[in-house]
Amino acid sequence: MLALTFSRSFFAAALLMSVSVSAEVLRLDLSQAAALAFQQNKLLAAERTGIEAASAGIEQADARFWPSVTASTGVVRTDSALNSFGFKLLQQQTAAADFDPLRLNNPDYVTNVQTRIEVNAPIYQGGALRAAKARAVKSLQAAKMGVEARKQKLLYDVIAAYTRVFQSKAQVVAAQKSYEAAQKHLKTTQALKRKGMVINSDVMDTNVHRLNAQIALTQAKNAYARSLDELGRLLNLPADTELQLEQPPILDTLSEDPRSLADWAAQNRPDIKALLKQNQASLAAIDERDAAFKPQLSVQLAKEWNSENFDLENDNTTLAAQLQWNLYAGGGDRAAVSAARARQLKIQYQIEDKQYEIRNAVIDAARLLEEAIQRQHVKQQAQQQSKEALRIRTLRHAQGLEKTVDLLASQAQLDVSRAEAIRATYDVTLARAALLLSAGKLTKEDIH
Repeated sequence: MLALTFSRSFFAAALLMSVSVSAEVLRLDLSQAAALAFQQNKLLAAERTGIEAASAGIEQADARFWPSVTASTGVVRTDSALNSFGFKLLQQQTAAADFDPLRLNNPDYVTNVQTRIEVNAPIYQGGALRAAKARAVKSLQAAKMGVEARKQKLLYDVIAAYTRVFQSKAQVVAAQKSYEAAQKHLKTTQALKRKGMVINSDVMDTNVHRLNAQIALTQAKNAYARSLDELGRLLNLPADTELQLEQPPILDTLSEDPRSLADWAAQNRPDIKALLKQNQASLAAIDERDAAFKPQLSVQLAKEWNSENFDLENDNTTLAAQLQWNLYAGGGDRAAVSAARARQLKIQYQIEDKQYEIRNAVIDAARLLEEAIQRQHVKQQAQQQSKEALRIRTLRHAQGLEKTVDLLASQAQLDVSRAEAIRATYDVTLARAALLLSAGKLTKEDIH
């Protein structure tokens, strides 16, 4: 089966080509897995659409500063006394006979085709345009911070999935050793039975232990397969892609004091930065609503043609300025301002609660990392002692000096100690990743 390796510059493109043709072996280290997740993960792609939407919002806000240009054409046929005479004036077809009172009061039908180009330019809108631009800019910044927060969470998920692959693979190796040991114990017990040194129940107990070890091995293999499936899902790989991971995960360790780190995270973590930008956007939204109480000035320039057909004839030009001041609108504008203030206050409360949550999360993550390191040391020692205890009991059992049930209990203790030592080793990696994530400092540069 073909093995593929990738340079970072063409990593995603090469991967897509490799997995789309057939089921290939895909070799990845943790850094490559993270790069691929950033390229392929659908939830991250969905988060990035928020940036596109916010960017479009800035373009919309910018467009409001520019004059609008509209063109229209339409046809009217009427015998209205006022309109028919006015159309004749516009078409420059008025004659002396048209001033006859009989014709003025009972005119013939007149057809008028009016073509018009109009330019409307805002001069002053009470500050609404600048406030809308500020709101759009802060919304874009919030969207970018949201993507950064999603990237860090995705990176943590990839690290966790990648780590669980190694952890479950190590458990498979441990379960295989346990199964082989159980088979060896069964053969030894059967030999002792033939020598009359043990009874049938010892053989049966040993065989039950072997069967349980076989089930544990199957469960470990299934857990390993599930961990590969989970990593493949995060990387958005085709289901038939076979993953092979190159090296165990290694993460940098933060050396900062947990309290100082917590204070920094409460102001600088991407999700809190996103909330702070949303708060600034909500303040701009209040200013935008307040503009309804201020005068608004605009100018219009129009060019118009009137004729009996669609010819551009009989033109006229109009230049106008309009000053508008909303004196009373039934309380609707004031209600809109109140609603904007309430939304801003809600975000402010969310920020205060989030900062409290972040501080607690960082300090707790630091505690859990310290606990994981201590547990790793203890479990490794326990594994060594269980291994030595089993070695002694195995020698004594082969000489008929140790009960089979005690031997099996010692083997079971080693199996548990070995599994716990493996779990404790990789729990340190996950605890480091969790601390980096809670502090908002988890980046690709932290993994090796």
